[in-house]
This record gives sequence, structure tokens and C-alpha cells, in this order.
Amino acid sequence: MSTAHEDTDTPARGPAAMRAAVSWFLDQRTLPRHETLKLWDQDLAGFLRQLIPAIEALAASLPLGDVSVRVASVAVRERERGCTSRKRRACTARRSA
Repeated sequence: MSTAHEDTDTPARGPAAMRAAVSWFLDQRTLPRHETLKLWDQDLAGFLRQLIPAIEALAASLPLGDVSVRVASVAVRERERGCTSRKRRACTARRSA
């Protein structure tokens, strides 16, 4: 399996495709070439752009004290904070894409 970018020039969609892509990537014994990593960065950022609103919607439907809601909220805030503190311009471009 390889990234969707390499095969069709379209990012993979859906949770199963995301899991499969990430599993393939993590199973590699050596680090892929730079260009491949750039494509993976784009794919994974796209996956996060898809997942974050879904996580927020699911969390909003559960009680505030629920442990999974708190964990999900922290993860989303960390992702947003990481974008604003490290790569403000790059993250802004990704969000608008």
C-alpha cells in the first residue's frame, strides 16, 4: 500500500483508509524518500482536518465530564496550539486548503 497521492493524486478518505495509510507508514523499516514524506505530510494533515471536526461534534454530544470528551478536547487544543506556536503560516495555509 502507498499514499493516495502517489497512486491517484487524491487524498484517501474515511477512517478505514486513514488507519490503513498510517499503519502502512508505521510498518516501514526505513524512512521513505523526502518527496514521499512531503506527500505523507499533506495526506496526514488532510486526515486531521477531516477528523478534528468529527471529534468535536462527537465530543459535543457527550457529557462534559466524560473522560473521552476531555481527552479529545485536549488533543484538539494541542493540535491547534502546535499550529499557532510553531508553524503559524503553514498551518493557516493547511486549514484554508
